[in-house]
Amino acid sequence: MKEKNTFREFWPTAVALVVIGILLSFLLRHNFGTSGLLYVVDLLFLIGMVFFTYGLIHIVGNVDMFASLIYGAKCLKEIFFNRQQRATTLKDGYLEYRKSRKKHKDIWFLMITAGIFFAASILVDLIFA
Repeated sequence: MKEKNTFREFWPTAVALVVIGILLSFLLRHNFGTSGLLYVVDLLFLIGMVFFTYGLIHIVGNVDMFASLIYGAKCLKEIFFNRQQRATTLKDGYLEYRKSRKKHKDIWFLMITAGIFFAASILVDLIFA
């Protein structure tokens, strides 16, 4: 049975990413003194970049590019802290650990939203410049 991805699942992430983009734009405005229309263009572009970067992070996570590094760090933590669970039996081995990792489903949402913000930034710059 295929799960349906709805906006309701992704809106908390979207709000957090928009807030991060707004905070970054305030930092840019404070450091470089941008104002007016240039600030709006920068704001839209930065929000798009935050969505795009977060989407790229999820793509890298989905292809398990750093899964061996994460698994090794967890094993090392088990050795150093001498936990009950032995480092060699963490998730019954590396292959089972990779299979047990959940995949991110919101990549399409992040990339489309980033594209919308990029397009809005370009349109505002072209129309009002």
